[in-house]
Amino acid sequence: MKSIQQHKTNTTMTYDQSRTRDFSDFLELLAKALDISETQYNDAVERYEKLGAFLNEEGSSLAKFDPIISPQGSFALGTMIKPETDKEQYDVDLTCLLNLRKNHVTQRQLKNMVGDRLRESPVYSRILGEEKRRCWPLEYAEGTQFHMDVVPAIPDEETKTILLREHLVSEDFAKTAICITDKETWSQDLEWPRNNPKGYISWFKTRMIVRLNEMHFRVMALENKGKVEDIPEYKVKTPLQRAIQILKRHRDRRFKGDPDLKPISIIITTLAAHAYDNEDTVYGALMNLLDKMPTFIKYKNAEYRVENPVDPRENFADKWNKNPLKAKAFYGWLDMAKSDLKYLFSLEGRDKVALQGRDIFGESIIRRVMTQLGEEMRVLREGAGLGMEKGGLLISSGPTIVRPHQFSRAKLERTNVPTVRPVLSPISLVEQASALECVMPGAEIKLLSPHSFFYDPNLYQPDHKTVANLLFKKVGESSLSLVCDLNIRPSGMSREYWVRIFYMIGQRPLVFVKYPGLTYSILEPLPHFNPDNTLCLYHSSKEWGSQMYLVETIVPWASEWLWHYEIWKATGQWLGGGT
Repeated sequence: MKSIQQHKTNTTMTYDQSRTRDFSDFLELLAKALDISETQYNDAVERYEKLGAFLNEEGSSLAKFDPIISPQGSFALGTMIKPETDKEQYDVDLTCLLNLRKNHVTQRQLKNMVGDRLRESPVYSRILGEEKRRCWPLEYAEGTQFHMDVVPAIPDEETKTILLREHLVSEDFAKTAICITDKETWSQDLEWPRNNPKGYISWFKTRMIVRLNEMHFRVMALENKGKVEDIPEYKVKTPLQRAIQILKRHRDRRFKGDPDLKPISIIITTLAAHAYDNEDTVYGALMNLLDKMPTFIKYKNAEYRVENPVDPRENFADKWNKNPLKAKAFYGWLDMAKSDLKYLFSLEGRDKVALQGRDIFGESIIRRVMTQLGEEMRVLREGAGLGMEKGGLLISSGPTIVRPHQFSRAKLERTNVPTVRPVLSPISLVEQASALECVMPGAEIKLLSPHSFFYDPNLYQPDHKTVANLLFKKVGESSLSLVCDLNIRPSGMSREYWVRIFYMIGQRPLVFVKYPGLTYSILEPLPHFNPDNTLCLYHSSKEWGSQMYLVETIVPWASEWLWHYEIWKATGQWLGGGT
């Protein structure tokens, strides 16, 4: 038989593991909340596919050059995040590749060819914005909340050869090198700017290939898809992609007042991809990335270099060398991100996590995450998929299955409660106490006579079996009461609560939260809470009867109530259901 110390050690290990798991789940939901919606994603895909069809249609001035429209940047990498407010828009970066060579066309001509074709359409001419340095913007209606930047490009065979010969870049990456236009330099510099978005996307995927393949196969099995190509990109996000989304939101909030010092996304993405070691959780990935990202920044001859992995000649950090404050801001931001995440991880109570998370990631996004958590817990319980481990820890399955119930205001009068199955005898207090001891290590259980809730915990109390044997002979079990003080932690991210259960056979169990005190006000009363300071845990006598074990009903229901209490503190909504 395990000692009490062994029980404590095992329980602590369970909570540590649960805390890491729950916090990573929280971060996963946070990243998902940062995603553009499925509708927005499909809308963007539909629009750029229509654009490609328009450029290729019969009679098009570009059709003979086989124009190919393809996404690039964060949209293609799966690291795009939605704007913090509905007034802001997100960019969908597109490459318009024409089958031409540098000796057949100039940068200016290429740019104008694409612009002229767009003006020929009554649709695109209406939404065509002012020409930008390297692209043509298409500004869709406000309801779509995005605009597309179309970058004209041609293949770059010269760069492909140089990369293969001199820089040992894989042919899979080098073969997609392109030349783009730059109206600010084309008059002074005949050299075409280089780019390779497709090569970069391919490289990025190799950095997470283990998790990417694993998740593709998982989605294929769940959705009965025949091949990977049938799975939309937005349905598969690895911990690397999720971690980058979270870092980008943290960056946006941190540099809201200092946009000139704000680290560019390509540096964050490149360093994160280098550092990623195929961690299987978002939290694990983030902690690893924040530790290792700086090691992939080169510093030589007083110059910073963050090289393009598919064209080492390009330095993403070139502006750091012109303004060293940018480098200092980047390193400072990494330290802050690590500190903020560790602090959130250390907090006990989802309401506390939400309070601090609002400052770090924004109020609307945190509210969305907490609401999602509350709804998921309710669905899990209503689907009979909720379980409880020792100590009150709620999980998706476990040794103790949480019986169906609905939170409801209970009748306060202590009247006899009919059993669900009258043919069954009530479970004795001794049996109830033994079951509580087994599942709730460290619980203090007392059988008292005469029955009184307000006992003195400092008085010596014999073992419940001993006192029961002595008292049964004199007064019988109906004159005894069971008082159980136990500590409950509903989840790894929750605080620990001291809960007292007072129960007599034939009477409704009373559940009090002794510490920490539940906080509420007259203007914001606690939902599903009785005037006598007890918790409303079930709807009627059909949901609970004295032939049921407290540890299979009242304890997990109390744990779930406390779980929803923390969500209520975070959102102002009771999401546990009930009447």
